[in-house]
Amino acid sequence: MRSTHLAAVVAQALHANGVDPARVEFEITEHVLLQQTNTSAGTLERLRELGTKIALDDFGIGYSSLSYLRRIPFDRIKIDRDFVDGIETCTASQAIVSSVTRLADALGMATTAEGVESQGQLDLLRKLGCHEAQGYLICEPAPGEHFASPDGVRMAIPGKADRVIRYRNARADAVNRKSLQSG
Repeated sequence: MRSTHLAAVVAQALHANGVDPARVEFEITEHVLLQQTNTSAGTLERLRELGTKIALDDFGIGYSSLSYLRRIPFDRIKIDRDFVDGIETCTASQAIVSSVTRLADALGMATTAEGVESQGQLDLLRKLGCHEAQGYLICEPAPGEHFASPDGVRMAIPGKADRVIRYRNARADAVNRKSLQSG
């Protein structure tokens, strides 16, 4: 992030590979923000100008500062797995996740919960306003090209593909509902 050339390298890679910048999301940890220099801030700004998205990863752990959310135009807040683990029984985690999702909504940011491993967690996270989820419940790590089509998903992860496809469809429905409400 401190390289003055990063945005130019990204722009060149996007162009050379014909990738839509809106499909690229950079995950920035708070550690990077703590070391923020004018160069880092400028790099983030130039990456956004290219049309890429910026996510604040591991939000809520470490030295979280709400001022980051005001100073840096994030597209997404990623809720750390520490708040997801045990969320079904921990009212403090529920309150924190609910607060983060409401704050993100107010700032026009999406939210992603990390480390989702049970259907109960996913259901509760949805009720608390979380937009997306990552974790072994959704899918084990696999190369991205396996997810281009439902048939690719079925071939890549036999026996678990239906769960991934259901999640993908539910997410698409939620995105459609949100765009209808805001339009």
